[in-house]
Amino acid sequence: MHALAMASENDVYPLLVNNFKPIYLTLGRWTCENTRSDDFQKAGQHLLDLVSAGQAKAAVQDNVNLIRKNYQLLSGQDDLELG
Repeated sequence: MHALAMASENDVYPLLVNNFKPIYLTLGRWTCENTRSDDFQKAGQHLLDLVSAGQAKAAVQDNVNLIRKNYQLLSGQDDLELG
């Protein structure tokens, strides 16, 4: 997550991410417990690759999709695979 924040080149975003670190680590752990962790890692890497490549629009859409899928997974609405 920190790498994603740094790749954004936004000076404030890494600070915000750091403040929410316990929350996103817990959510990430829950996601890994409820899906294949390699899928979770690949989805995160894909998002980081989009940001690093300067594909902001695609990265935003990918992030929105990941958030939606994680919400559905963690709320028990669906047994979705990430990515």
